[in-house]
Amino acid sequence: MTVVATTSEAKHWFRTLGAVLGSLAPVLVIAFPAHLGARANAPLQYFYADLGRLTKVVDQNGNKATYSYDVVGGRQLTYCILAGATISAAAGGQATKQQTYFNRNYKFCVRVPANWSQGEPFTRNGAVLSPNDTKAFSAPPRITVGAYPDQPSETEDRPQTLDENIQSVVNSLKQYGSAVDIRILKNDKETLQNLDAQTISLQYRESNTGQEWFTKDVNLIDGHRIVYFVELKCHPKDAGALESIFDDVVKSLRLECNGKTRTSKFTR
Repeated sequence: MTVVATTSEAKHWFRTLGAVLGSLAPVLVIAFPAHLGARANAPLQYFYADLGRLTKVVDQNGNKATYSYDVVGGRQLTYCILAGATISAAAGGQATKQQTYFNRNYKFCVRVPANWSQGEPFTRNGAVLSPNDTKAFSAPPRITVGAYPDQPSETEDRPQTLDENIQSVVNSLKQYGSAVDIRILKNDKETLQNLDAQTISLQYRESNTGQEWFTKDVNLIDGHRIVYFVELKCHPKDAGALESIFDDVVKSLRLECNGKTRTSKFTR
């Protein structure tokens, strides 16, 4: 049987096959001292700074978590102080420990916090990266990394441009993600691995569930017309805590890696 797929259909399946293997876990590991009597299901209030960064979380019992943002060794860290307990939100308390995801099929690699899990789809075109604990998040987040051959343009007899590639991300959400109320927050061009890249950030709501999502997607195309992407999907309330981790994953992306296993030593 021959299956004919449109560009948007093809992109959707390339991007979502990996997602079935895992949901992302949290970057926050919140530990309540026993004497506080805090309840895990207590409603939370979130407070944000002008840049969209999470600054404070308060539950219905008055327990308060405050966040500050530093640069430590070139890595942006988030620290949470909750009733005297210190929590590292940036990488679950293991910000300095890293592992490497290496893709054998496309020879790319990225660095991942050591306490995050990795799951590959049967296509082996990428991986879903997920922290090991999601209890502190409003909804399970995920970071997906992958690669696939560039798709043909829907309007001309040629491969897609980077702009068309990014537009297909939005089209896929509309057609297959039941996305409504899509708001494009940012759409920027940049350079990554000496190649032109494009980043799009948007927020939308699922029409069937009402669930709100924030996504940030970075795409680039190499000289062999292979598309590489890194995508964050999380609840909008969690974006401030997750974007710094996502940005570090993007910065660590290398297209030519010599690793032999998924946990090979990362080299620049």
